[in-house]
Amino acid sequence: AEGARRCAQISYDMFLRTKQRNEAVLSCVPILFSWPSRGSALPYLHDGTNAEVSAALFQDFLINLAKRTGATDIVVLAHSMGSRPVIAALERIGIGNMLGPKDRLREMILAAPDFDRNLFLNAAREVMRAVSRVTLYASGADKALAASKKLNGGARLGDADGGICTMKGMDSIDATSAGNDIFGHSNFATSKVMLDIYDIIVNRKTTSERSFSLLPVGDPPSYWQIKP
Repeated sequence: AEGARRCAQISYDMFLRTKQRNEAVLSCVPILFSWPSRGSALPYLHDGTNAEVSAALFQDFLINLAKRTGATDIVVLAHSMGSRPVIAALERIGIGNMLGPKDRLREMILAAPDFDRNLFLNAAREVMRAVSRVTLYASGADKALAASKKLNGGARLGDADGGICTMKGMDSIDATSAGNDIFGHSNFATSKVMLDIYDIIVNRKTTSERSFSLLPVGDPPSYWQIKP
């Protein structure tokens, strides 16, 4: 229920184009894929198992979406543990070459992903067969991901403490300065990050074209930072 409310709120705030007869007309079609989560800290391991089991279902969902709906421009946005079924599904799709060039996803956006960093790097080549570009939003002040690192025994993809993860084909964005909640785990939903995501989805801008919200780090840039 919380995921559905968040999806509806983000869609209305970001993609409202006009209203007709008191109905919202959006600049994109929002679709929510929900996997079973208890939504609290204590059943964390239980949630993780459910997320991983849901990967096969999300894989079928994506293939049907790409091949049967006529959709030609698909963007996937995943937050926290929701990145687990998404990355696993795309890796399987890539291994099996299940999506042709015309069916590939345009973008996968990972916001504070609670996913093992090394496992992601190992899967990246196969993932990139299914998606044209990946954008990562990570934070160096994410206490939830710091706790996950201790529990799981491996650096998390969304944790920028000690350095953000970078790779060819992925735009890595340090969103530490955008955080405004006590755990630093929902900063992807702050206005500057959401405006940057809007530029990706609606305006199709590259990182170099998003100077309103991003600061390059390095020359040429190896990653970007959300402006304070």
